[in-house]
Amino acid sequence: DEHWICFDDGNGAHSPIAPQAVDALVAMGYRAACDPMMWTPTSKTRKYMAEKRLMIESCPLPGPIFEGEGGSNDASCLLWSGSFRHRYYGSELPAIRSQGFVNKSTE
Repeated sequence: DEHWICFDDGNGAHSPIAPQAVDALVAMGYRAACDPMMWTPTSKTRKYMAEKRLMIESCPLPGPIFEGEGGSNDASCLLWSGSFRHRYYGSELPAIRSQGFVNKSTE
C-alpha cells in the first residue's frame, strides 16, 4: 500500500512529519544509488571500465576503488540505467546514474 503525506502545514511551514519523511527519502535514494543489481552500464561505460581494468560484473558502480587519473582533456562521463523494483508511484520511470571527472584542484 502507498501512503501519502503532506510536507507542509498549509500555512507555509513544514508539517511535523516532514523531516522524518525527507530523511527516509534520502536513505531510500542512497540505497538505490548503491544497489549494484539495479544498474546496467552503457556500452561506453562498460568499455571505459574495461580499459581502466575496473571490475564490471562484480562492481558495476563506481565505488571506493581507484578509477584512474582525470586529465585536462578528459571528458569521460560514466552512465548507468536502471529501474526500481518496487511498483509504487513513479516506478515505471527510468532511473539514470552518472559519474564524471571534475578537473579541479581539491583546494
